[in-house]
Amino acid sequence: MIFKISIIVIAVLFLYLYLFNKVKDRIHEKALKVRAALHLDDEETQDEKCDFLKGICQKKYIGEEHSWKPVYNLEHRMITTFNIPFVPEDNEIFYIENKYDKEANLFVQENIDLIKEVLATRGLTFVYLPDVSVSREMAEAMVAYYSASSEVAPLKNDDYKCGLRNDFLLDYMVYPESRPRVTHGFCWYNQPKSLFKGKKVWYIFDYITFDGAEARQHPREILEDMLPELGTKKIWRKGYHKEVKIESDGPADDNFDEESKKILKEIQEKLNAVRLKGISEAIIAQYVKPCPKLSRMTIGKDFTITLNDYDNRVITMEPVVKAVFILFLRHEEGIYFKDLADYQTELEIIYRAVKAKHNDIDEQMESGFTPQISNSVRSLTDPSSNSINEKCTRIKESFIQQFHDCIASNYYIQGMRASEKRIIIPRNLVIWEKEE
Repeated sequence: MIFKISIIVIAVLFLYLYLFNKVKDRIHEKALKVRAALHLDDEETQDEKCDFLKGICQKKYIGEEHSWKPVYNLEHRMITTFNIPFVPEDNEIFYIENKYDKEANLFVQENIDLIKEVLATRGLTFVYLPDVSVSREMAEAMVAYYSASSEVAPLKNDDYKCGLRNDFLLDYMVYPESRPRVTHGFCWYNQPKSLFKGKKVWYIFDYITFDGAEARQHPREILEDMLPELGTKKIWRKGYHKEVKIESDGPADDNFDEESKKILKEIQEKLNAVRLKGISEAIIAQYVKPCPKLSRMTIGKDFTITLNDYDNRVITMEPVVKAVFILFLRHEEGIYFKDLADYQTELEIIYRAVKAKHNDIDEQMESGFTPQISNSVRSLTDPSSNSINEKCTRIKESFIQQFHDCIASNYYIQGMRASEKRIIIPRNLVIWEKEE
């Protein structure tokens, strides 16, 4: 009997190894084809290259699928960037190019009103980077917002009135060796891609190439041909467009980003006085040093939150919101939303301490005190509730009202779906004042 079982186990093992090698060889073969497509010999035409890539790049959408079969010479491509000096807007379409293309630029310049009109039918706005400019007042406000300082010297010249180069985004490519393959087209923000548990973020942009001369002859037709594809959100994997299902930690985790977007719309009007929207932010970023040294953060005995090196600026939050902030600040490793129930007692102790303005959290935790859980905390620790999303968004609001996101993002709770949510500020910058 034992001998028969051993034979079966060995047979299954050999079958597994055989299938594994077959799959590996198949993947390797496909990777070689993709690489070959990206490095075709000079004698092969660009059309052949494009046809090959279109064959392997199946376009599948996040959400409802639709087939896009352009009549004109259009192609959908991707750019991956890192550390871009502005906060991208979902509804902005802008023209990019690696090298100046006279026909394409003339098409944009001659038809800019038509482009804006057609894009507006889908709620999109068009930005031609060389034409973007800002007022001196707004420029100085933006410098203050980037530098986290209220003391900003007046700008000495009008450089800020100059627009951006059409290729400025390409300076931030993750793979600069791929830059020569970028042509020109209409570009938009797709999504962030988090690496290393949220500590590094790539920004994915999509763009559609077009023939400039052809576009000048048929401007409206070209625009309407590319319109169904503009602004679409795709997931790219190793040269492919794929629809990818991401595992979730429940409704609260599913709605983490969506709830933030919804609530942050309310904040947008407040921010307009101290920041610029979308791509125009990058103009100011050229003349200031974004993301200065992070400030120390002191949590006072009464839970006052002070950023010592940013003019001792105080960050205000409601008690229940501050309790969530303190909980995540205490757990540098991060917390899964699905596990929040495990922190219910700790959160209740923090909530009571914050309301009493008396920091005795550690003493209460060490003594094993088990308080009666309030409805507010019960709702926060329920993964099927959106309460935790709202509180996280209010925390984010408290910081981005004061600073540019390149600074603020170090202090508020963030994380990708199905991953730990955390506050990433180094804990050596956090000072806890204790009761004597």
